[in-house]
Amino acid sequence: MRSAPRWVVRRLQTEFGGRLRLRWSNRRQAWFIEQRLAPGQILTPPRRTDGTWDTENDRYIQARDGYGEVLRITAGDRMQCERCFLPVKVPVLEFGEARCEHCIARGVDARYRASYWPIDSEAIIQHLRRLDPERGRVLDYIKDLDAANHARSQAIDRTADNALHDGLYDAAIDQLPIFGYAQQSSAWVR
Repeated sequence: MRSAPRWVVRRLQTEFGGRLRLRWSNRRQAWFIEQRLAPGQILTPPRRTDGTWDTENDRYIQARDGYGEVLRITAGDRMQCERCFLPVKVPVLEFGEARCEHCIARGVDARYRASYWPIDSEAIIQHLRRLDPERGRVLDYIKDLDAANHARSQAIDRTADNALHDGLYDAAIDQLPIFGYAQQSSAWVR
């Protein structure tokens, strides 16, 4: 079992009042950021085929301790699909969804809240702070996203307007009569 960098654990404790924890999963070979919920009330822990509890399963550990998954932090920019075991690309340095397109094409839900972050990076703490609903920064984050989307939409509109303008300009130029010098022939055509 890996141990988390102490400063990251302390920062999660102080920044989020003990609501978030960082836990290593031996089964998934990834870090989990989990939020405190209520023991055994949210998640139903899985059982083995013989009916006993699968105590190594992440959902069992989360249900036992009263935590729910916020994000899985992979060791690199790829993870293994839990259904077909093919490699799946995960978002890098952003919260997002990793999707196994092979399984989804077969009609199997294979979406994961996973991304790659250096575990000893300040960036993940900053990003978690921005998304923290108890700090009211989610609204700031939404405003930032809205502003970025608006700017992108305007850039797309400007590009379309410029292309339309160029096309209309070229069409107008083609409609103008052409004047110039022409060489006259000495032979008359009757």
